[in-house]
Amino acid sequence: MHRQSMSRNVTAQLLRLLASVMAGAAIAAPAVARADDDLEAALEQNVVTTASQTAETSASAPATTSVITAEEIHVHGIRSLNEALNFLSLGMFTTNPAHGVEGGARGVLLTADYGGHMLLLIDGHAVNEPYGGAASFDRGLGVPIELVDHIEVVLGPGAVLYGSNAMLGVVNIVTKRANDYRGLHIVADSELATWGKIGAGVGGTLTFLGRPVELTAAVEYQHQDGPSLIVGPQLYGNDSVTGTPKRFTSTGAGTGIWGGTTRHTNNSTAPSAYARIVSGNLEVSLRASSYERASGYLDNLIDQTSDFDARGVYELERWFFGDVKYRFPVSAVFDLRTRIYADSYHYDWYSKSSAAENCFEGQLDGCNRNLRARSRWVGGEVRGSFDWLKTGRLVSMIGVDARRESVVAGTETNPAGAGARATSGGVDAENVRLGVYAQQTASPWRWLVLNAGARLDVAEGYPGALSPRAMAGFTTWKGGILKTIYAQAFRAPSPYEREWEDLNELKAVALRPEHEDSVEASFEQQLGAHRLMIGAFRTRWTDLVTLEALTDDEIAAAQARGSKIDSSNVGQYRNADRIDNYGYNAAVEGSFLSRRLRYGMRLTGARSRRITETERVPLPLAPSLYGNARASYDLGGELPTLAIAAQFSGPRPTDGGFSPTPYATPELQLRAAVSGPLPLIPGLSYRVTANYAFESRGPYVIGPIQDNSYGARPELNPVDRFRMGVGLQYVWAP
Repeated sequence: MHRQSMSRNVTAQLLRLLASVMAGAAIAAPAVARADDDLEAALEQNVVTTASQTAETSASAPATTSVITAEEIHVHGIRSLNEALNFLSLGMFTTNPAHGVEGGARGVLLTADYGGHMLLLIDGHAVNEPYGGAASFDRGLGVPIELVDHIEVVLGPGAVLYGSNAMLGVVNIVTKRANDYRGLHIVADSELATWGKIGAGVGGTLTFLGRPVELTAAVEYQHQDGPSLIVGPQLYGNDSVTGTPKRFTSTGAGTGIWGGTTRHTNNSTAPSAYARIVSGNLEVSLRASSYERASGYLDNLIDQTSDFDARGVYELERWFFGDVKYRFPVSAVFDLRTRIYADSYHYDWYSKSSAAENCFEGQLDGCNRNLRARSRWVGGEVRGSFDWLKTGRLVSMIGVDARRESVVAGTETNPAGAGARATSGGVDAENVRLGVYAQQTASPWRWLVLNAGARLDVAEGYPGALSPRAMAGFTTWKGGILKTIYAQAFRAPSPYEREWEDLNELKAVALRPEHEDSVEASFEQQLGAHRLMIGAFRTRWTDLVTLEALTDDEIAAAQARGSKIDSSNVGQYRNADRIDNYGYNAAVEGSFLSRRLRYGMRLTGARSRRITETERVPLPLAPSLYGNARASYDLGGELPTLAIAAQFSGPRPTDGGFSPTPYATPELQLRAAVSGPLPLIPGLSYRVTANYAFESRGPYVIGPIQDNSYGARPELNPVDRFRMGVGLQYVWAP
C-alpha cells in the first residue's frame, strides 16, 4: 500500500507540474505568436519521413512521433542512442543491465530480447539481425553521433511499411548531408577515468564525371574501462556435483560465495565507420562496426553460469551493411524508387565457469563455453508512388520487399585448459521473406487528412501476417490537430526460437508470429513557437513467444521420441502469453527569445499486464510512469550554451523469480552541459557534461540466486551514479 501511495503521489505531482508548464506556455505563447506571426511556428514544426515514407509534419503523420535534433544531441551532451531516447524522446525508454541496452515503449518492455520488438533504421535501412532480432541501441550503434542529423522516433506498430519487429516502435537514425557536415571534423571526447573516444569525419561535394557527388563519412574508436562496482556477497553453498563449496573463480578453492568488487565490469571497445554518397538520384550507404563488451557478472544476468569477475568473459558483435537506392522520377505523377542491400552479422559469446555443476559430465574442474552465430541477408525493394493531383493531396503507394536470410549458430563446451569439445545446440536455417504493401493518403479538404494501408508478409517457417493501419486527422482550428489511429503489427519467431535444441531446451513446434493490435487518439496544438500534445493508447498483444518449463511427463515423452534433452529443468519456446497495455502520452515544448531559450517536457503513464493461463501480473522492468524534461539557453556570440535535462522512472517490478515480486525504487537522473566555441581558435569547440543518478541500484536481479530458494534477498544491478565528461571538436571548413 505504501508503494502504491508513493506512486500515486509522484504521479499527481508530475501531472500538476505538466499542467502548470502547459498553462504557462499557453498564456505566454499568444504574445510570442503575435510578435513573430507564423514564422516561429514553422521553425518549430518537426518533419518526419519514417511513419509513411514521405515527408510530413509530426501533426499529420499516421503515428505518434517525436524528433531529436543534432542541436539537442550536442547541447545536452548526448553520447549514445539510448541516452537520446531516455532524455529527449517521447514514449520510449531504455534500461542498461551492463551487457546490452534493452528498449521499451508506452510502458512495455520485454527483457532479454535486445531490441527484437523495436525496429532500428539507419537512413531507412533496417539493421535488426535475423538470428535473434537484436540491434544495438547503445554505444555499439555503429554510427558516430556527430554524424547524426536527427533521430525520428515513431511509437507503436510500424509493420505496415517495415514488416517484422516494428511492434514497440521504429527508430530511424538520419545522418547529415554534405552541406550540413562540410569540411574536416576531428573529435576527442571522454568521460573522465572510464571512457574515451577519438574520431574523424569529412563532408563535401565533389565532381565526378562532370556530376556533383555529395560525400559524408566518419570513423571513430571508443574504449571503456570501468568503473569498478561492488555487488553481493551471496551465499550460494555447495556445488551439486562435487558436494564442495561452489567455485566462482578459477583461482583458489571454492567458497560458495558469489560477489565482491568487479574489476572487469563495463569494459567495451567499439570501432566503427559510416559513409553516405549521394549523386543525383543515386544514394549509397556503407556501415562497418565492431562492439566487444565485457561484464564481471555478465552471465549471471544471462544464465547464472559464469565465474564472477573473470577475464575473457565477453560478447563480440560485428556488423556490416551496404545499401544502394535509386529514384526514377518517371513523370510528375509517378515516382519509382528501388534499392538493394546486403548485411552480415557475427556474434560470439565467451564464457568461463570453474564449477562442475555448470559443465558437462566429467568436467569437474570447470569448462569454457563459446556461442557463435553468423547471419547474412540480402534483399531488394521496389516502391512506386502516384501523386494523382500533383499536389500531394491524393497519393497512392505500392511496394514489394523481398529478402533471403541464412543463420548458422552453435555452442561448444570444452574443459578448462584442454580437452575434447562437446557441441550443444545449434541452428542452421535459411529463409525467404516476401512483403507486399500498399498505402493511400488523401486530403479531400484542408481540415481532413486520411491515411490507410496494409502489408502482407509471408515466409518459410510461419504463416503469413497481415498488418493494416488507418489514420484520420482533423484540423479543429488554427494549429489544432486531432488524430485517431488503428494499427496492427507482428514479430516473426526468430530462427533461434524456432530451431534451437540442446540438453536444456526442446525444439519448438509450429510457432506463430506474435501479434499486436493498437488504437490511439491524440490532440496537438501549435501556439506560435510552442507545441502541446496529449494522447491516449491501448494495445493488446497475443501469441507472445516465451520459454516455458516442461512438465516431467512432457520431458519423458520427448526423450521417448529420441530428443537429446537430458535434464529435469527443460524449456521450450511456445506461443503462451498475452499483454494488455493502455495509457497516455503528454508533451509540451517550444522556445522563447528568438529560439535562444528552448524547453521541453514529455511524460508517459501506462498500465501493462502480462496474462498467462494462471495469472495476470505487471511486466517486469517496465515503469508505469516515466518521462523527461530539458531546457537550454544560448548566451550568444562566443559565449556558451547552458543546458540541463532530467530523466525520471517510477517504481517498477524487478525481474527474477522472487515472490512476492520486489519493486525497484523510483529513478531520477540529472544531466548538465556547457558547450560553445573556444575563443581565439576558429573551428574549435568544447563540451563539458555531468550526469548524476540519485539511485545506486537498478531493476535487474543479478547473481546466481534468482529466487527465494536460498532465503536470500534479491541483489539488484549497481548503477554508475556520477559521470563527468569533456569533449573537443575541430571543424575545418574552407
